[in-house]
Amino acid sequence: TSEIGVVRMLSSPRYKGGTRIVFSAGGRARGELRAAHDTLEAVARALGVPAAEALASTGRLQAQLEALGTELGRTRGALAHALAQGGGPGLLWLGEGGVELVRQVAALRSRDAEGMAVVAGPVEGGVHLVVARGARGEGDARVVWARLAAVGEGRGGGRPERVEGRFVVAEGELEALRARLELAVSAG
Repeated sequence: TSEIGVVRMLSSPRYKGGTRIVFSAGGRARGELRAAHDTLEAVARALGVPAAEALASTGRLQAQLEALGTELGRTRGALAHALAQGGGPGLLWLGEGGVELVRQVAALRSRDAEGMAVVAGPVEGGVHLVVARGARGEGDARVVWARLAAVGEGRGGGRPERVEGRFVVAEGELEALRARLELAVSAG
């Protein structure tokens, strides 16, 4: 066994009524242990704690991240409510916020609306757009989407009450697409 050197047991899954042992030995095991140690040391340095406290520190960070995610959700909800109240009929253009904010604002604007809510905002590489009909509304959101998709490179889909998709926009063309979309929405 001295010729084998280090033996590192990796796992022991049950297999066909027995136990299969997965291991590495010798130089490979030493290399794996060195790599794991180096990774642990790098994580501990990044966290600013000793290696023995890295696991506890990541647990605290995870709890903080979950709390921040909850707070972000509440803040995004409040922002969506405020944005949904603004603007009249037609295209509501959100300058920032991403896909989730566009979806939330469209859902809020269409909730009690009699017409179609059209909400759009820039996302990486293009524009995300949602067309949604309120519960009392009539018409097919897919028809509105088809008219808007013809304005640019729009791809999407959905149901008669809600359609969403994305427009691919070349750099520097965002405002031109916005103007074309606003014109198409007001013409419909």
